Amino acid sequence: QSRKPSYDKKQVDNVVNKTLDKISILLGYKPTWGNSSSDLDGIDAMFVSNVLFTQRSGKHGYDERQVDYYLNACIRLLSRL
Repeated sequence: QSRKPSYDKKQVDNVVNKTLDKISILLGYKPTWGNSSSDLDGIDAMFVSNVLFTQRSGKHGYDERQVDYYLNACIRLLSRL
């Protein structure tokens, strides 16, 4: 049984939570994940597109394709806000 490469869950969760909070602020809402706006100053489309995650194997992480697809949607949204 081959194990698909995957991304570290904690790292992905951290980036996704910060990205969602940044999008919330840009849309005029309060951050949901407890990040302050100063914590999110560096979060933009370029940051998200350049992020690198530690690779895990199998079920120890999130599926790379799903994470990449989701982050690409976040990048498109951030670039429009």
